[in-house]
Amino acid sequence: NLLCSHTHSDCDSVTLRPALMSTKGNKAASKWPAVALGCAVAGGALLYYAARRKAAREVNEEKRECPNWPPKRAKELRVKAVAMRRDDDEFGQYAKMCAAALEEDFAHVSAEVVDCPDLTQWGLAAAGLDGDAVIVEVGGVPNLFEPHLRDSTFLLPEVTKAVGAGDNAYVVGPGGGAARRVGVNSEWVGSDHLGTGVCCSKVALVGKDGRGELRDFEHSEFGLMGNLLVSKGERGRVLHVKAKCRTTDGTNFISSLRQGLAKAIRERRWDQEMAFGGVFRVHRGKVKTHIMPEFPDGALTDESVGEWLNWFEYGGPDLTCVTVFVTDDPTDDDSLHIRKEHTHFFNARTGEGGHYHFSTTPEDVEYEAYLVPCSKFYRVEDPYDDLDGVDVAKL
Repeated sequence: NLLCSHTHSDCDSVTLRPALMSTKGNKAASKWPAVALGCAVAGGALLYYAARRKAAREVNEEKRECPNWPPKRAKELRVKAVAMRRDDDEFGQYAKMCAAALEEDFAHVSAEVVDCPDLTQWGLAAAGLDGDAVIVEVGGVPNLFEPHLRDSTFLLPEVTKAVGAGDNAYVVGPGGGAARRVGVNSEWVGSDHLGTGVCCSKVALVGKDGRGELRDFEHSEFGLMGNLLVSKGERGRVLHVKAKCRTTDGTNFISSLRQGLAKAIRERRWDQEMAFGGVFRVHRGKVKTHIMPEFPDGALTDESVGEWLNWFEYGGPDLTCVTVFVTDDPTDDDSLHIRKEHTHFFNARTGEGGHYHFSTTPEDVEYEAYLVPCSKFYRVEDPYDDLDGVDVAKL
């Protein structure tokens, strides 16, 4: 069943949108007042927080229950915004640019402008992708690499409010799983309509047997980082893009699109970058993917993260990817620290999911995508702003 399930299999607590919770049946929640008092006497808020996280991990390891505490916000989310190129009269040109980009790396390609089909049939929470569509990047890699930042948790209603989308927004995109909910580190495949209350989000995690697992995730939050398409979920016009049989090495479907579009922007001498969000399916072939395991004890680096990740190979035909990509950082000094592309996927039929890298069967791979260009890019809670004295080039 490609449609979302509305069971609460991962947690004893029931979510009442946007962030109200019942603690009935959650034995761990009743312990927090005593824990807080003991830690305060022992030395203050830092000791309390550390003890709470330790206790939560023990509970999650034994029972996989959800510790019920909301993430605290000292202030409103920090937001930066920049305009991106979107002209509805140029959609036809965008389609030609996508086709030209993919022809560099695939034997068979097509791109056209169509009315968006009903994407709930692909397992998403809304029928469409458009309606005041914007791209929002929240958090970032430092929240994963730096141990003191790994408790970063973001609530979708707070994020959509911060970017002016309100409580009725539709959010789709990849991110980190909320470890406080899942009980372990995980990959979040977000598809959550805050207005209708329909949530089809998933998390992919590494099970105790070392295999990948896919779970429904009905909480409107994520951890560490997220790259989000935020819209009204309307069925407006979209770019329908197809590609088969990769002919080059060292690239993937989204990288090919992004790099080709960036080249086309330079050739046209446009003064704005472009940002896209949407969904694509791997109909044939297999892809390389990773799933984050439990956090390591120390810091991660570019050199160590590859060995820490768990790697898998999964295939179609029902492998559904949520994706966000930006042609380039629109600032002159890369001050937004943009992650230029990010894609996670789920396969409800096989119970698989993770972070998409590239096809491992290039001659057989077949992609189909529905994408929407977005008019703005928002950078929310950029962790690089907090890293005084840290060599960000190593992150």
